[in-house]
Amino acid sequence: MNALIRFVYLSMIYLFFYFPILILIIYSFNHSAYSMVWHGFSFQWYQELIHDTDIQVIALHSLIVGVLAATIATTIGTLASVALYRYRFYGKHLLRSLIFILIVSPDIVMGIALLILFSSLKISLGFWTLLLSHITFCIPFVGSII
Repeated sequence: MNALIRFVYLSMIYLFFYFPILILIIYSFNHSAYSMVWHGFSFQWYQELIHDTDIQVIALHSLIVGVLAATIATTIGTLASVALYRYRFYGKHLLRSLIFILIVSPDIVMGIALLILFSSLKISLGFWTLLLSHITFCIPFVGSII
């Protein structure tokens, strides 16, 4: 009985997380441009995606930023979590608290703060600031695992 309850509980969690993604995938084949009402099955949006080079460049840049940010954040976050776990140093509890504060703070607040930082330092916005921002978003999630 205990295994059944665990299975149902886990299934509900997966359903909660993956059902909206499934609905999004299904509605990507909807013929309508803006409506949540089903207007018929169509590959129209995927054909436009294939023929639009600007969207392909954007998708490629998103993939590059995602892979680089995840790799760099995983490396830095792992080093930080090992340091927090193994070593004693001044400010350890403060650093651990700051990591959790960064997880709890809304992304929009952090994004605006990074925009203000880049603007005040007169750093032009572009690929590198986008990459640094994504790394900054990801590090607390990796560093809080241990």
